Amino acid sequence: MSCPSPLPTIARRTETAPRTVGGRTVPSALAGLIGLGALLAAAGANAQEPGGGFGPPPIATSPQPQIEVAEPEHHFGRVFQGTVVTHSFTVRNRGTAPLKISKVQSNCGCTSTFFTEEIPPGSDGRVELKIDTAELAGGPQRKSATISSDDPAAPQLTLWLAGEIVPILVPSVMSIKFGGICEEPKEERFRFTPGTDLPTEVLAARLRDGLAEVALLTPLEGGGAEVHLRAPAGTEPGLLRDQLLLRVKVGEAEPIEAPFPVLIEHRDRIQITPNGNVVFFRRQTAHLETDPTRDVSKELHVRPERPDLPLRVTAARIEGVPEGLLGAEVREEIAGQHYVITVRVLKSFEESQVRGRLVIETDDPLRPLREREVLAQFRLRSPPG
Repeated sequence: MSCPSPLPTIARRTETAPRTVGGRTVPSALAGLIGLGALLAAAGANAQEPGGGFGPPPIATSPQPQIEVAEPEHHFGRVFQGTVVTHSFTVRNRGTAPLKISKVQSNCGCTSTFFTEEIPPGSDGRVELKIDTAELAGGPQRKSATISSDDPAAPQLTLWLAGEIVPILVPSVMSIKFGGICEEPKEERFRFTPGTDLPTEVLAARLRDGLAEVALLTPLEGGGAEVHLRAPAGTEPGLLRDQLLLRVKVGEAEPIEAPFPVLIEHRDRIQITPNGNVVFFRRQTAHLETDPTRDVSKELHVRPERPDLPLRVTAARIEGVPEGLLGAEVREEIAGQHYVITVRVLKSFEESQVRGRLVIETDDPLRPLREREVLAQFRLRSPPG
């Protein structure tokens, strides 16, 4: 058995002869280190040059504006309704190029009266906002305005004015709302008492949009007034919105117009509950696949708006659906006062859903028909095969 050959010996060569570098005689080992340092220095220089092949080119930088508002929200505290609140916000340009403000867009109740259009680098400008609290109701308020500038990092910045407005008049109810049967006139009285200890006089009253009228304005002892509102008959049921404007003088200040939202409800002669559409979901109609005799139905109750307006439901039917899919029937609970309409899904169906409408016939001389949308959903079925 022969032994393996020994590993070859790697010869190390030691050079002791001196070498000449840069005109000077140095030992060979030191000369090698100097050459290596020069090579690394050259590589580093090439890495900093564009197109040198040693890393990306440097990123070009250009002057940019930078907007800053140290306090973007101003709290003006507690003020009486009718006070004009004005505040000037300091806008600083922390960038290296001029900052250009193109516009200041405010929301409802807050207006911009002035803004600096161009601010040099390192300098300050201002944006002035104003709130006329005579146009706002009492209570906490928070209004904003948006600055649009050429700052690429923050092209829009929002400023806020916040505080509490003490109303000069306080209504006796939370909501100024009145109404009645659509086809009949409506009227109601509302009392407004002073919100401050100062002498308060209501000089005039009007409705902004004319959906109602002020029938009578009666001063109250100790200040304030009672306002009698009247609305004409409506053409169709619904909720209308207007604004009552009371011209008020408080103390020695100039009179202001204080706004109060008004709701006018024109109600239908007939109540149908529950309100809204009639909907059958898949979890309800799925029972018909295993038990076709199962009752899948919903009930609607029909009553007059007032007992002195009796009605009679004469018929109910479903329109716009395949024949025999849905049905409706009427049951009289109390003659002239209460009827129950039952809407039924009679069988399952191959489509995912079906839409139709429930038509209710009554003896209402003005609008004999009432309608509700009907939606029936069915379980999705796999295609055959």
